[in-house]
Amino acid sequence: MVAHNAPDPILSASHPHVLTPEFAKMLEENGYTHVRVLDDGSVAALLRLMFTTSICVDINWDSWVSRYCFKDPALALEQLNLMRSPDDVPTGFIARRGYEPENDSSSIVPRK
Repeated sequence: MVAHNAPDPILSASHPHVLTPEFAKMLEENGYTHVRVLDDGSVAALLRLMFTTSICVDINWDSWVSRYCFKDPALALEQLNLMRSPDDVPTGFIARRGYEPENDSSSIVPRK
């Protein structure tokens, strides 16, 4: 992802808590859709790749922390809508990249 002239304060993977217009614009310009602010303030969204649709989690100005790839875009959207925190792991993905939560049961179990 390319971000030009990121405003201050720079949103980071440590939970931005606010989806600023500048950050939302950058996400849109880089192909992210269905952007959500999760309960802890982190940002997650869908990103269409060459052969899959991915859920990108804990997105910041430079990158993302986790990515889950799905063959079925509808399943990716369904799983994104179930997420409450970056530690929630969706089901049905065919590949993943980045951070893997320690207690990964490969199913979304929202924190209380």
